[in-house]
Amino acid sequence: MDESQPETQADGGMNPPPRVPPMALATADGPSPHRRMLPTLAGPRGVTALVNRALDQLDTIADRIAHAAGLR
Repeated sequence: MDESQPETQADGGMNPPPRVPPMALATADGPSPHRRMLPTLAGPRGVTALVNRALDQLDTIADRIAHAAGLR
């Protein structure tokens, strides 16, 4: 054997690396987030409640800004 080449090994086959196992998939999807929100907005009461909550949050933000600016 030529001295410039390394010795071969008995178990040194040229095989591709092992296959990665597939990811686990869910069998059924849960309800989408939009479906969960729809019952709370159904009808005029739901929309009114949503508008009231939004206005309450805006009022709270405006109070914080006025307090930080020294207006209150």
